[in-house]
This record gives sequence, C-alpha cells and structure tokens, in this order.
Amino acid sequence: MKLRNIFIILIIFFLAKLTLHTQSITNVRLIPQKNVYSSGEKITILWNTQGLTPSDKVKITILKEQQGSFRFLCRIARTTNITALPGRFDWNAGKNCTDTKGLIVNIPTGVKLKIRVKLINAQQKIFAESNTFQIGSTNYVMHHSTSFSRITQQLGKMPNIKVSKVLVFPPSINAGMSFVQLCEFQANTDNFQLEIGIESSTLSPTPYRYFKRIKTKKQNKTISAILKAPLKKGFYKIYCKADPLNEVNEISEKDNYVSATVSVVYPKFSLLTSTYPRYVSADRGLGGLLVANREKAKEWETFSLIPLGNNKFAIQTSYGKYVRAAYDKNNYLIADRDTIGEWEKFEILRFGAEEIAIKASNGKFVTVGADVKKKLPILIAASNSISSYSIFISVDKGGFKEILKALLNKN
Repeated sequence: MKLRNIFIILIIFFLAKLTLHTQSITNVRLIPQKNVYSSGEKITILWNTQGLTPSDKVKITILKEQQGSFRFLCRIARTTNITALPGRFDWNAGKNCTDTKGLIVNIPTGVKLKIRVKLINAQQKIFAESNTFQIGSTNYVMHHSTSFSRITQQLGKMPNIKVSKVLVFPPSINAGMSFVQLCEFQANTDNFQLEIGIESSTLSPTPYRYFKRIKTKKQNKTISAILKAPLKKGFYKIYCKADPLNEVNEISEKDNYVSATVSVVYPKFSLLTSTYPRYVSADRGLGGLLVANREKAKEWETFSLIPLGNNKFAIQTSYGKYVRAAYDKNNYLIADRDTIGEWEKFEILRFGAEEIAIKASNGKFVTVGADVKKKLPILIAASNSISSYSIFISVDKGGFKEILKALLNKN
C-alpha cells in the first residue's frame, strides 16, 4: 500500500512538472507568402515559441513530398535565437542546405516542400511546419527585372515601385512596447527609400505618428523595422510608403502606399504572493482594498498595466479603477481612483523569470502586511528594502511576458 502511494505521488509530480514547463513551437510562416519562390530569393522564416529558454536550440529543415508524405531533405540551420517574438531566420531560397553529413544538397525545382522548425534535445517531439511551397527555376525572371530597371533609368520613364503588404509581429501590440513591422515590395528601380511607420487612425483620434526611413537598393524584398508603440491603447494605422530617390517623375500613390489597422492593448496580469500561494485581489466589497487571500485568479484578480514612460506604470482593475498607494490611509494599496496622479504611479522591477517587485511613488516597496482590524493580508507601500514578502509572481494574462523581457534589459 505504501509503495502504491509513493507511485501515485511520483506520477502527480511528473504531470505537474510537465504542466509547469510546457514548451511549444507554433505558426511557422514564410514572408513573403508565396506558393513559388525564385531560386536565391530572400525568405524570412518566422515562428512562435512558448516555454523555451535561451539555452534551447531549434533545427530548421526542408521536407520534400515523396509518395504522398513529407520526408527530410536537408537542413538549413541550427539557431539559438528562439526566445524572440517571433523567432526568425533569413534564408535565401534553395541555398545553404546540407544533408546529415554536412554535404550541400541541391533543392529540386517544381516539387512540394515544407519548412520544419524543431526543438533539439527535447524530451518529446516539439516542432511545427510551414505551408507547402516550391522553388522555381526563375533565373530568367531575376535577369529580366534587372534589365527592365536599367532600361527604365536610361529612357527616363516613370519608376514603378509597388508596396504589396504590411505586417506586424506580434499581431496585437502592447502599449509602449517595441514591435517588428515588415513591408513587402517590388520595384523596377534600385534607388529609393521606404518609410515604415505607425500613426493614429480614424478610430483613435489622439494624434500620434512614429516612423523610420530606410534606403535600399533591393528591387524585390521584405524589409523590417523595429518601431515603438504609443503609450495609449486603441486602434492605429501601420503603413509602408515608398519614394524614389533622384527621380524626376513621381510614382503612383496607389501603388507606393499600403496600410493596415492594428490594435494597441494594455498587457494583463495577476499577482501571486511568493511566501504562500494566494492571488492579490482588488476587493470591491472592501472599497477596492488590495488583499492577498484568493485561491484563484478571476475578474477582481486580473489587472492591466498601463505604461507612462520612464519605467513608470499605472495599474488598473478589471472594473476600471486605478490602484493608488494611499498615503493618507497608512500607505495601503487601494483601487478607487478614476484618474492617474502621482499616487497612482509605480515602478516594476524584475528579479527572475516571473518574479517582480513593485515600488510606489514614495520610494517604498509594496509588501504583504496585515490589517489587524480586518484580519486580512493586505498590500502596503511601506518597505525600505526587498524581502520575500515584497516579491510577487506575475501570471501572464495577455502580453505581460513582453513587459518582463523589456524589464530584463533595464534591471
């Protein structure tokens, strides 16, 4: 009987460990999105990850269709750049592909292929695959494009630059955070610049604009830029605009400009005490008092983090009230304010994979204390130093992991 109980405990421990260390690779996609690529054309391979660490590695391989199934053909690369959002690898189609012995493999044209991104040395098979595509024999097309560009410049004809697509990663952007924006374009001139930016849309009347200009001599390419999202949430317009350099004639606004609408959101999170497993709740029954006594994270235990700049944040409850350090009420943390002032500003410090500390505007760290009258564990901004009662485990409810990554670079 004792051995049976030990066996059951071991199984429960193993399952819990698997749950806590869930790893996944998903959504492998190719930019630009095509069915057929030119030989040597630059392709950006993107994928999403979860639960991976910087020490993990992925293997990127090509699969070839054979008799109705896809089998290993060759390996493109091994990379450790897998914790970025999204994971990324730039590949020239049909190039740098080797077999298991390291010998160069010529990728056949006109056959169905897939790209597989697989985690190396994992206890289980963790991988994802792209949609099917082909490599075509398109040397003629590339030569024709170059010749057409030269003829156009010699005759002084109107340059033709067409921006075809604009994308962002991740699709939903955290307020105040950096994000990657990609533009796809084709051109018959090799001397122009792209303007990549984000600006207010008709759905978000607050004026905002941020952009970067990139000079390029590439005629068919995907160009990416890292942009900064606005601090306020709402809907914004991302755009790509191409303009020729040293050209007399203007180009069509219809062809050289493309835009899309994206949402800028506030990351959501819950807080778990590190000394004992209880969630922090903004208890409406207690006037918004922050107490650490909940076993599950529901509506009152979910908060939004609002960036204010200079590593300052406001914390908003699910019912719209802002959390303040109530210096007129023993420094208790209370969610009862409709606007953001000095008392509602906090600084977030990261101390581990998910562990954070919170500093109030009075310079004190938020810690778990005790309300003697109410006999409740409360949050109070009163500690001069960080202790185990000042460390909280953040639980991502949407976008908070990106905040932690940014804090890692600052702390």
